[in-house]
Amino acid sequence: MNPIARVSIRFICGERNRGAMTRTIWMACILGWMAAQNAAAETVDETRPAAAKGVVSISNVSGSVHVTGWSRKEVQVKGTIGEKVEKLIFESEGERTRIEVDIPEHVNNRDSKAIEGHLEVSVPAGSDVRVEGVMLEIAIAGVTGELDLQSVNGSVIANGKPEELDISTVNGT
Repeated sequence: MNPIARVSIRFICGERNRGAMTRTIWMACILGWMAAQNAAAETVDETRPAAAKGVVSISNVSGSVHVTGWSRKEVQVKGTIGEKVEKLIFESEGERTRIEVDIPEHVNNRDSKAIEGHLEVSVPAGSDVRVEGVMLEIAIAGVTGELDLQSVNGSVIANGKPEELDISTVNGT
């Protein structure tokens, strides 16, 4: 511990309460850091009309994508995107819906959390779904169309009875 901080804690709290005060200061620092991390993320909650048996393409470099099939003729995206994400592209035209977490062309390794997207996506159950990413956790359930799920470094989980299933991961499960 820094000698100046130790002297300050002793002076403010007395010798007996020093441990409790040190824990309180550390807890305040941790909570402040956590709040800053959460404040940096942008919340997403958007819905677009979609075909009952359309194609939904999702691209997210880092984070997670959880897809659930439902009975509505619309696609809904909820979640958070990091502070360095340029924008969430969410467009629907005809039978195609595209969702993309758009990040800057050049990103430092220390910014990896800042470009994460954590998306919960609801799609019509009969949709064909394509998900691709690099450091991405993919989970999908309740979709009966074709599934094409690709992550370079992340887990891929598919539950249900899809028409066709293609899963690819280089360094994941």
